[in-house]
Amino acid sequence: MNNLQLDYLDCFLIHWPGKYLFTDTWRAFIRLYEEKAVRVIGVCNFNIHHLETVEKETGVLPMVNQFESHPYYPQNELADYCLGRGILTEAWSPMMCGGAIFADPTIGAVAGESGRTPAQVILRWHIQKGHRIFPKSVHADRIDSNFRIFDFALDDGQMERINALEGKNEKIGPNLIRNKEVLKVGDKVWEVILMKVCLQMYSAREYMHSFPLEALHRCAEIYNFLELPAPLLDDKLGIYYGHGISEWKKEIERTGKKVIGGYLRTETDTWDVSLDFASAVGMEYMIIHVDYFPTLEILREKCRMYNEFGAKCKKKGLKLLYENHFHEWQMLDGKTVFEQLMEYTEPEYLSVQLNQYWLLRGLVNPLKVLEKYHDRVEAIVQEDYPLEEIDKFNMWKFYRYHPIAYNIQYPNVLQGNEIENILPVQCELFTEIGDGMIAHQPLVDLAVKYPNIKYVILKQDYTGCKDEFDSIRRSAENYKAIRGVEWE
Repeated sequence: MNNLQLDYLDCFLIHWPGKYLFTDTWRAFIRLYEEKAVRVIGVCNFNIHHLETVEKETGVLPMVNQFESHPYYPQNELADYCLGRGILTEAWSPMMCGGAIFADPTIGAVAGESGRTPAQVILRWHIQKGHRIFPKSVHADRIDSNFRIFDFALDDGQMERINALEGKNEKIGPNLIRNKEVLKVGDKVWEVILMKVCLQMYSAREYMHSFPLEALHRCAEIYNFLELPAPLLDDKLGIYYGHGISEWKKEIERTGKKVIGGYLRTETDTWDVSLDFASAVGMEYMIIHVDYFPTLEILREKCRMYNEFGAKCKKKGLKLLYENHFHEWQMLDGKTVFEQLMEYTEPEYLSVQLNQYWLLRGLVNPLKVLEKYHDRVEAIVQEDYPLEEIDKFNMWKFYRYHPIAYNIQYPNVLQGNEIENILPVQCELFTEIGDGMIAHQPLVDLAVKYPNIKYVILKQDYTGCKDEFDSIRRSAENYKAIRGVEWE
């Protein structure tokens, strides 16, 4: 409280129930309440059995339970239990992060009948169900609109029509779509949400150029989750590696596997068409896999572009990610590029796919970066480095050849990813995951503590194997020794 310079907190919530420690944590919360350091104590993501346990062990129920609730996934049984026990339901993601639910025909019809926006209808539905809501927006007009829900009401028929959307059973919270596991590291034990293992198909890019659809199927034989490499589109007409959207969608469905995302090309005039492709084939993410920032002016302009395109992605139900290399830790105006990327982009429009390999080669501690920015990270990327090439590990030794600010030529702010004098990335500076010197487990152990981090992406920039798929299989077999992840 001294650090916060406050006498008390209005509300304090446990973010996540661990299997063994949440009752002890709840006892500490009760003590804070009794000491009048906190006025309201509660929990997040507690199911009925968690609530029953804390009542049995302490005799005190939470005042608030925050969990995912929206028309597509209202969790009525849990909400009814909370209502019956005097626990206030606080809806996390009350509008399902926007996107698809705003285009739902039922929501649209009720909005038309009421003369309101889809967002106002959804928020009013929550109010009439007795939920506490915190709609999130950084736009003044939307914030104002979200408050204008107390001068109208939905009738019983409209409420029932929206209630019927529960059958869609669509949820976005990672606690509800991934399996759990109890991990024990040393004398520490905790329950975690497993990350899903995904292959970045850049690992098979040579085969992709000649036989793209066959590459898709061969990768899907090894992995259940895939990311597509750049270029996402061969041109502005929606052709990806020589095949149209409908053909890719059909082949992806034939694999029975999930393509979670795809790299964007650096040419921003292809991004809108890429987004149409990604939406059509059911991706979750679009990924900026590399970009450069030689001046503060260009950095801030690119952040504006990321926010703008991230808003477009959100409307289609996708999230825009940025995958780091090492050069984002160069300094511009007293701060690193990465710090300023996080400062000048909106969390709702841009998250991070954190690449451990390039952080280490930039002499940056991945654990500290993840601890600091964990709420902005959706996935981690793992590669490996051969021990015998340790003398070339430090990327800053090659500053004359790599994309440090003063070495990049930009014709203007919006164009110019042309880079002169870059030393080609050498094939021998990568090896199969698990065969090299990088320790992958510590970052996974940290990442699984944050439920928003859903995927670990395995990637092979280059291989010494004769066949790319031999490399992919070897990395997969090695990685099966890692705890805290799942393959299904």
